[in-house]
Amino acid sequence: MTEYDAPIEQSAEAAAWRGPERRPESPLRVVHRCLRGRYGWALLLGAALSIPGAVAGYLAAWPRYESTGLVRVAPTLPKILYESDENELPPLFESFVAAQASFLKTRRVLDRAAESPALREVGWPSGADGIALLEERLSVTTRPKTELIVVSVSHDEPVMAQRAVNAVLDAYQELYGEQSGLVVSATERTLEERHRELERELAATQERILRLAEQHGTDNLDELHEARVAQLAKLEGIITDLNLRIADLESRSAQGNADSEASGAIAVVTSAQSPEQLAASDAVLARLLGDRMALESQIESLKTKFTPEHRTMQDLARRLAAANSEIERRASWLLQAVETGGSVVTVGATRDQLLVLRDRYQKLRDDTSAAALQLGRARLSIGSLKDQVADIKRRLMETSQRLEAIRVENQNIAAGRVSIAARGDLPVAPASDKRIPLAVAGGMGGMGLGVGVIFAVGFVRRSFRFIDDVDRVSSSVPLLGTLPDLKAGDAQRDDLAALSVHHLRNMLLLRAPAPRGRGLVFVVTSASAGDGKTSLTAALGMSFAVAGHRTLLVDADLVGRGLSRQLGMNGAPGLCEAILRGDAEHELTETGITSLWALPAGMSDGLRPEALSHLALRRIVNAVSARFDVVLIDSGPILGSLEANLVSTLADRVVVTVSRGQSAALVQAAVERLARIGAVCAGMVFNRANPIDMRRSISHVSMHGESMRSLAPGPAAPRQPSRPGELLRAVRARLPGRGTDEAAA
Repeated sequence: MTEYDAPIEQSAEAAAWRGPERRPESPLRVVHRCLRGRYGWALLLGAALSIPGAVAGYLAAWPRYESTGLVRVAPTLPKILYESDENELPPLFESFVAAQASFLKTRRVLDRAAESPALREVGWPSGADGIALLEERLSVTTRPKTELIVVSVSHDEPVMAQRAVNAVLDAYQELYGEQSGLVVSATERTLEERHRELERELAATQERILRLAEQHGTDNLDELHEARVAQLAKLEGIITDLNLRIADLESRSAQGNADSEASGAIAVVTSAQSPEQLAASDAVLARLLGDRMALESQIESLKTKFTPEHRTMQDLARRLAAANSEIERRASWLLQAVETGGSVVTVGATRDQLLVLRDRYQKLRDDTSAAALQLGRARLSIGSLKDQVADIKRRLMETSQRLEAIRVENQNIAAGRVSIAARGDLPVAPASDKRIPLAVAGGMGGMGLGVGVIFAVGFVRRSFRFIDDVDRVSSSVPLLGTLPDLKAGDAQRDDLAALSVHHLRNMLLLRAPAPRGRGLVFVVTSASAGDGKTSLTAALGMSFAVAGHRTLLVDADLVGRGLSRQLGMNGAPGLCEAILRGDAEHELTETGITSLWALPAGMSDGLRPEALSHLALRRIVNAVSARFDVVLIDSGPILGSLEANLVSTLADRVVVTVSRGQSAALVQAAVERLARIGAVCAGMVFNRANPIDMRRSISHVSMHGESMRSLAPGPAAPRQPSRPGELLRAVRARLPGRGTDEAAA
């Protein structure tokens, strides 16, 4: 390996560089970046669009007139005679009011209101359109703890609003009155039918009582039943007495005394005997007489304590009367038996006679028991039917009272709990006029649209327009310097450009490594053509040469050859020939400026594409860097040039030129390309900056503040390439030993 083949050493700073890093950007900075420099245009376009926006907003809506009516829902109705549900406060009155408000908005009410002749007369749409319009414009509201329902209709025409709200009120009144009348009529009919059913049920029950009464001759069977029961008790007593006598005779017969007893006289009751006489031969009558005597004795003993009207005395009198009645019936029965040829055997009767007499009384008892049982059943049936009659009469009376109350209160109910408190009036002023707010909103919308359009343009066309836009590319790619826009051609900007180039030279020397045994190699490139990289390369070469550094300018842009043209060496042998021969000794050319040499592009007719390689360029770069202190290589755009990618990896540092108006995406892509191929980017140079950015450049403020203050701010201009050589002319004119005339030439 020769000395020319030795690779260029990379510093520790170059090895540590890891490529671009993006910084997060706040939304406010994004908005400011897109509108910066365009605020005037944004305000102008916004003002132009705000006028039609305001006009459109003003005409978008017409004033609305609103007519309002009131519906009153009475909590109670005054009664005429009877209390009813209508003249009492409903338990859920607010719910009742809300239900009426909902009823006002039903389709049935709207259908009838839309077909109102008064509403159709003023031009209200018919059919479904009219119903839909009425439903849209109708508003029904209620307030808590109030009996009023507010019904309002809004329309562009005041007459339409009035007719519409009145049509709704009329339709509601008709339907509500019809509904309440139907309810009252249905209730009355139900009560009348109930009254007739109860009357039919009462007649049927009374008919059943009558049929039962016909069987027994009366419907009051209590006394008959009690007499039968009393007669049954007497018969039971006689049968018991006969059984005792029979048992006594049987007992005596068993003891052998039957004959003596049989010889006893048989007493026969005759019709001439009194109850006391009859009692001597009848044990039952004797017992009844004994009971009467006991009652009489008790009455005599209580006369000193109670009056005849006392309850105890009256009860004893009733019992005495009953006892006398029993005694008379017993005596009458005995006498009747004698008169019919029978006899009542008492003391001295034989056993057979007693048995015959007992059988006769048992048969009479059975017949009496059957009759008493039948009377008891009939009595129970009649009692149950009478209870049913009483219940039916009670219900019939309640139904009659309710029916009477409805018929009396019917007129009050017909007046209704709900009434129209106020009909819709003709509005004289619009209830709402949104034209002014809509005009303001339209104007603001137009202003926002204008600003939005400018913002969209700035957002879509993301380009470098100001110096701080460079910070958005990467924090690892600093801004090395700023060059002013020289298209105006004034001397102050030329001075500023020359000072900026010298400042950039110092920045490169500070940031570049200090190689051993060779010079520094810089490559000047850009994202696309027209960014001023060639003029910057030539100007930097002059600056390095003036500073005493042996400097070589290399035109590695084999397509554009801009450096060769600016130096007047277009067509002269140069880099192409050096690559073919492998040595640049004979192609180095003096420029006429002390310590400044040039290696033009040369003639590429004989250079084949396969000859342009990394190895070939490295030999040339190593060779020239060994002879010069500084080597400045002007390459083509990094994104579209083969030689730019090759020489960038051979340089110590790469300088990226960014012109005002350049696409941010292209610059970002260029920086990322350098990172991918392993080149070390020293930083960016912002070219054609406006005076505002030049004043903001800290490096220039400290160096030539007086020149900065003399620059007047101007509007940001679109990206336009400067005339070739303007920067070179400005720097050459201010080289030591050159006058104004030479600079002008």
